[in-house]
Amino acid sequence: MQGALAAGEEAAPIQADLADRRAAGVKLLTERFAMAQQEGELPGVDPQVIARWIHAVCQGISIQACSGATREELHEVADRALKAWPEPPARE
Repeated sequence: MQGALAAGEEAAPIQADLADRRAAGVKLLTERFAMAQQEGELPGVDPQVIARWIHAVCQGISIQACSGATREELHEVADRALKAWPEPPARE
């Protein structure tokens, strides 16, 4: 995937497809996070920003996995990302 992103014009159709897939993934996450926000499960954060952040973390973990990171190292990254997750609103 990273090779296609760095390739020249001959890879433009692949690059466009990858961009479409990334956008679709962010859109699905955004919709789910907006629903969670409406249901009171997610505090007042921008669902699209959270979706892009999670998507970026997942992409980074994927790249690290392809580069030889251990399962433990990848879990450490995921655990750290989850610590930054917004706290749910207090329930009454």
